[in-house]
Amino acid sequence: MLYVCWNSETNEIFSCLQLNKYELEYYGAWHTEVEREIHPEEAAGMLAGLGLEEKENWRLLNVDEHALKLFNVKINNNPQARLYFDGKGRSWVVKEQ
Repeated sequence: MLYVCWNSETNEIFSCLQLNKYELEYYGAWHTEVEREIHPEEAAGMLAGLGLEEKENWRLLNVDEHALKLFNVKINNNPQARLYFDGKGRSWVVKEQ
């Protein structure tokens, strides 16, 4: 199961600088992959570790691999891109100037 961090108020997907499997840096949607559903206590710990708090409306959202790939294509390795997802399958990017 793949999870991303999603802000339920603003619809933003959390993105940051990461390392890919080849140890190369890229800017994309933060995600975690686990074999089972994540419990609320576990989610709170993960969010806190990223500097995100539940009180700020951040939640872990289960997505499929296709959605995650699409998120990263839309971000296009651009730290000024902000990715948004409406929870109904529609995502879009706003680039900050």
